[in-house]
Amino acid sequence: MQNRRQNYINKEFLSIFSPFYFINSILCMRKYNISGNNVQIVTIKNIVGTIFVTCAMIGYYYATMKFTIFKSIEYISIYNVIYFEYLFNFVSVCIFNLCYSTKNVRLVFILYDINRSLYKSSDTKKFKKVSCISTAFLFFSCFALTVFKLFYDPYWTLMRALYVSSSILLDLELVHISIVIYMLTSKMKVWNKNTKSIDLGHNNDEIEIDKVSVLEELERAIISMNDAWNIIVKTSGFNILIHFITTFIQVLVYVGVLIIWSHAEFEDFDVAISHVFGVLLWVTKVFAVELGLCLACEAFYKELLRAQVIVVFKVSQDCKF
Repeated sequence: MQNRRQNYINKEFLSIFSPFYFINSILCMRKYNISGNNVQIVTIKNIVGTIFVTCAMIGYYYATMKFTIFKSIEYISIYNVIYFEYLFNFVSVCIFNLCYSTKNVRLVFILYDINRSLYKSSDTKKFKKVSCISTAFLFFSCFALTVFKLFYDPYWTLMRALYVSSSILLDLELVHISIVIYMLTSKMKVWNKNTKSIDLGHNNDEIEIDKVSVLEELERAIISMNDAWNIIVKTSGFNILIHFITTFIQVLVYVGVLIIWSHAEFEDFDVAISHVFGVLLWVTKVFAVELGLCLACEAFYKELLRAQVIVVFKVSQDCKF
């Protein structure tokens, strides 16, 4: 699984990750390679592409700061910090995608095994729909913000708009994490339901043998879910942290800019209104992304607690589990 051995997964299951994989492929920032139902870690060619895109993004950052017209040195300093955060987020996602390619491939296979062990016919379509809707919302909000600022803010250029749009990449990472956690939560619900329905009161040998096989399958599933969660924490913890930190800093800076304008530049009322609506759209986007992640984690935690209660109850029935 970890080298160049070919690995195969059902195409319908892989379609859940298609929106994220498509975008990462365009930006040469793949977590893994998918061809049909074949999944592999990134190659040297992918690494070279990622390095090239990263260097291009660094150059684009300097070009944006040089050719964008700011009204004063103070604004240059403020936006230099904000736009550098966008660059930092972009580069960090690139690096982590490459460094954790093997673990990301393993995560996909673990999720696939869990899906087969705790199969529910409607789950795959549901996961795919949630994935597509979440990605579409993210792109629509980013597109709306960009178009609005281009039309109503005279200081915005296409170069600046495209650069700011790169911030969607880290948002997309959090959406991807939320989808994976949502998948684990749904499977944990199935696990809880199956475990709760096991009748431990029969002593018939045939029933006992069947019961043991079911319990072993459930044990493998819960171990796989634990492994998946550990991989998510290891591969995504830093990206989640910097998203929350940079969002907090950017909110403070954007509000600070608005306060400065409100006290000193009443003649630029249209620009101030543009800034207000721009901040509202941007805050709505990042709030929805972070709220979705928090809700996904909370739901998974509740199902995990429920699983612990069910296990304790079954153990109290004097059964090996």
